[in-house]
Amino acid sequence: MNIANEWKDYEIIDMANGEKLERWGNIILIRPDPQIIWSHKSHSELWKKANAHYHRSKSGGGEWEYIKNVPKSWQVKYKNLTFNIKPMGFKHTGLFPEQAVNWDFIIDKIKNSSLTLTDIAKEYNLTQSYISKINLGYKFYQPQENYPLRKKKELNQLKLEDEKYIY
Repeated sequence: MNIANEWKDYEIIDMANGEKLERWGNIILIRPDPQIIWSHKSHSELWKKANAHYHRSKSGGGEWEYIKNVPKSWQVKYKNLTFNIKPMGFKHTGLFPEQAVNWDFIIDKIKNSSLTLTDIAKEYNLTQSYISKINLGYKFYQPQENYPLRKKKELNQLKLEDEKYIY
């Protein structure tokens, strides 16, 4: 099993009583997690620093209690990927940080593949314009819609630039 331990903008600070205390950039959230069955808080003083707390309803769903000012949405980064985060009406934030190991796997496969983006487009019956928009954090240059996509060898020679992939 791989562990998503390369985050700088996300961390689980503490867990207890069916809840987890998380840091998303500079925003601290308390969210329910039924897998957390222990009751002892390791850092009880840090729970008081939460910006928002999601409370489940007995009838389903729930709501956010905003303790401190929380922007409508904000961004967090994982390596060179950038994600928009916002509290949803059902406890989620729009991102599952444990999936970072899958992003690393995909990025590694793409970087080390002998396939061109054109090959991938043909194999999955995707249009050239669609495949050119898939960048996973790396900027692939395509000056115009009908310009042939560059091959992996050419891409490796380009300077990889920090590019946003917004969820």
